[in-house]
Amino acid sequence: MKKGWCQNCGGFGFLGRRDDPSPRGVGLSAGWYWEVEECPDCLGAGLCPGCGEELSGESCPCGWDPEEYDPEEQEREMSRS
Repeated sequence: MKKGWCQNCGGFGFLGRRDDPSPRGVGLSAGWYWEVEECPDCLGAGLCPGCGEELSGESCPCGWDPEEYDPEEQEREMSRS
């Protein structure tokens, strides 16, 4: 299980939300999309979501890397807690 310093996003650095753009009760087409934004508690404040240290670049020496973000993994992990 992914655990990080940031309690808001679980150490992922982003907040992902699955959305179906169809009007409620109407299925215009099959499918949905992910709406993703930076977590305001860590990345938005310039802190690493994995360890809490100040970020000086895109990744952190602790191993956190924004390129590894997977909203489906986050959804699974956050639903377990």
